[in-house]
Amino acid sequence: HTRMTTHRIALVGLLACGLASAALAQAAPPSGITADQSIPQRMLDAEDARATDSSALAPILAGLRSPDTATRRTAVRALGRIERLDNVPALQPMVTDPSPLVRAEAINAVGQIAKGAAANPAAMDDEQRRALASIEALLRGLTTSESDPVVRGVLGRTLGRLPYATEDAARAASESIASLLDGVPTDGALTREPWFGISHGTDALLRRFRNLRTASGVLRVAQIPRVPSVATSARAGDTSWSRETNVILAAIRGRVLAAPADAANTVDSAAAREIRSRFLSDFGDADPQVRRQVVASAAVAAALDDSARARVVNVAMRDRSPSVRVEAIRAYARRRGAPCAPLIGATR
Repeated sequence: HTRMTTHRIALVGLLACGLASAALAQAAPPSGITADQSIPQRMLDAEDARATDSSALAPILAGLRSPDTATRRTAVRALGRIERLDNVPALQPMVTDPSPLVRAEAINAVGQIAKGAAANPAAMDDEQRRALASIEALLRGLTTSESDPVVRGVLGRTLGRLPYATEDAARAASESIASLLDGVPTDGALTREPWFGISHGTDALLRRFRNLRTASGVLRVAQIPRVPSVATSARAGDTSWSRETNVILAAIRGRVLAAPADAANTVDSAAAREIRSRFLSDFGDADPQVRRQVVASAAVAAALDDSARARVVNVAMRDRSPSVRVEAIRAYARRRGAPCAPLIGATR
């Protein structure tokens, strides 16, 4: 009886093991590319070879369909680095991938392809120009549907670096970048994104299209409050992003205030007052690079009166940071008819 009971227990155990093995077999991914441990290396090889034909791209295209987030992200990055407009249709579904990491990588990859395609504008044909316009429309459309703050930040940076053929297209992009501020808190504990990406994207547009200085989207970004200092945070990375964001915001404000006061570049008086107030308050930032940026911009800011400009420069001449004092000397030297005594004193 004891031996029979032992046999029954063993039989039940074997049966349970068999059922478990069958369940695992059903749950496991089907044999093929997703189960192939060599797929990451094959994708990298295809990327390094700058694959163009479908057979060479097969590992990367298979990687896009992988259930593994890291694999999809690697595949998306590979297509971006190959920089071929032909690969944009394969990337288009990835900008709405369930994973924010994949979506962010896909948006960046599409932007990289667009920038690479426009490296030689003279060699572009109409089909390529239409493809670039489609990319602009695709990414601008995402600003109304994307909710993840990190992806929104990447979207802002990417929209800023797209190769716009006209100023009107760039102006529309600046509006889309500014719309990424919708629903974003402006006080309390702030995260890196989307602040970092929005400021970078707007700054990138202004560097190429100076006439956007009075665009409504740019003015909205120029009125963003300075990011609160997080220098006391235990996370050193926080200090880096907030400092860089504040430098860029000061530069954006400075460019807006440098716009000529003529009919074609009129800034709403309320917006101008707000931007001027934030710009001058930036000079009180604890970071010397923010103060240096304010001094550099103040020297050419047409919207600042002489007394406000003189106050900034005179205080900067005595700043504790050498980089700020150097910028103050440059700004002071631009003042017509200014006495030489402060410059002589600065030599000491």
